[in-house]
Amino acid sequence: MKKLFLLVATIIVVGCQSYDISFYDDNESMLAVNMWASVDRINCENASTSRPQFFIVKENLTTFQLYTIAKGSSDITEILGLIQQTVDPVLLRDEISPAYCNSKKRSLATQSRDVAQAVMRRF
Repeated sequence: MKKLFLLVATIIVVGCQSYDISFYDDNESMLAVNMWASVDRINCENASTSRPQFFIVKENLTTFQLYTIAKGSSDITEILGLIQQTVDPVLLRDEISPAYCNSKKRSLATQSRDVAQAVMRRF
């Protein structure tokens, strides 16, 4: 009987340790909305202003990433890594065509909206 109890207790403890739960956080929600808003402000009609706007998105993304790392929200940190993979190639280009800009903006808008909604739906 003791062995059965120890086995069950061990399974429960190990199972609880591997379960990562993130709870609602006002600051994290605001960072998500700030990132989404910076994506929304990108103007792809003017090539000279669109690239600096992507740098603003990158700054907001970096701030959001650092906050989630410090908080320990590994689920959101993982998703933000995917967004970074969308932003970084844009910043490596010297010039951005309107078509490329619009394509990246659409992707980033979807990703940032989804992250914002996921963060705000927490309990």
